This record gives sequence, C-alpha cells and structure tokens, in this order.
Amino acid sequence: MENLVTTNPEQWQDRLTGVQTALALDELELTGTPIVLSVAAQPTYRAVDAELELAFIGSTAITGSVAAVRANATLDANTTVASGFVYGAQGKVTLKGTLANGSGFNAGIFGQVDTSASTFVHTSGYLAPIMGDFGATSIMASDANANMISLLNTTNCLINAGLKFIGNASYAFDFSDLAYGGKHFITTGASGGTNSKCLIVLIDGSPMKIQLYA
Repeated sequence: MENLVTTNPEQWQDRLTGVQTALALDELELTGTPIVLSVAAQPTYRAVDAELELAFIGSTAITGSVAAVRANATLDANTTVASGFVYGAQGKVTLKGTLANGSGFNAGIFGQVDTSASTFVHTSGYLAPIMGDFGATSIMASDANANMISLLNTTNCLINAGLKFIGNASYAFDFSDLAYGGKHFITTGASGGTNSKCLIVLIDGSPMKIQLYA
C-alpha cells in the first residue's frame, strides 16, 4: 500500500481533516451522552467502528501484535486499589424492555471469528472467538484468587447453566496440566486400571475427584 503522507499529502490532509471533523461531531459521545436510536426498522449501527486490514501481498512477520482496538489499564507500583473495579475494557448490555429476537445474540461482550473465505488456511496458532492469557511470565508462584475465566451470577434469577456450548467439536474439554512443581488438577486415579487418572475439581469449596476412563 502506498504511503499517503509522502506520495499524496493532499489526500492525507483530507483524511486527517475528516477525522478531526468526526471527532468534533462525536464530542457528545465521548463525554458519555448516549446515542439514541428510535426507528421502527433499525439497520446495522455501531457507535464506534474500528476497521483494520492486513494487506501485505505475501508472508508478513508481525513483531508484537496488531489490534483494531486496544484498551489497557495499568496499576502503578506505588498504587493500591482498595475498592471498586478495574477493567482493561468493559462491555455491558442494560435491559429495560423486552428481548424477543429468537435466535439473536445478546451479550455484554461478543467475539466472533469468520473463516468463510475460500482462501483461508489454518496450519498453526491458537484460534478462538474469545481468548484469555495471563502473559508470558509472572512474579507470583501461585494465586488462589486468580482464575482463567470467572463467571458470576449473584442475583436471585435461576439461569439455565453456567456454561452452554452448541456446535461440532472433537472433545467437550481439552485440558493439559503443565505440572509446574508437580501435577495439580490431573492426578493418578484412586483404583488404577482403566480409570488411571482423575480430574480434580472444587465443589462447594471442597476438592473432589472425577474418575477418568481411557
């Protein structure tokens, strides 16, 4: 792709002016004033739409990462958070009316992967609509308050399930115990034989074993 700054400065200035104009028009949005949509047949609308396209022809090596949107909240070394909540990014749906959209999706945060292009090939690397990672290293040896995924429903509403999956998959779960300092949640089975391993889970605060059969 050509460099607009050097090859076409007028076009670059037009784009910059357009961005400045858009920011000026969206000043109310940036201050938290809601955008009101009030039409009977609502088309697709996004209050913020960040689009990113990797368009190098051939193989490209990414040093670090690329992201259409990045959010980061940093806790400084001399700061202690004594109350409240800290988010890198927050998504929320506030429901006051009626949800009756059949098989439609309604979520505070929604992730999606599109592999429908006929040119797509996947040979290595993790692929998931939602991905979580604690980073490459940690100064802590353990943290009893940390979880890869935390799902809470502390309301009085009895929901359907803590986890729901509908789809095609080879396995219901894919677990690997990295065994740093010894095995942790996958251990030797109580009775040996075909159920030679157990999966350790925490049920109502008590460690329990689920026997696994080969």
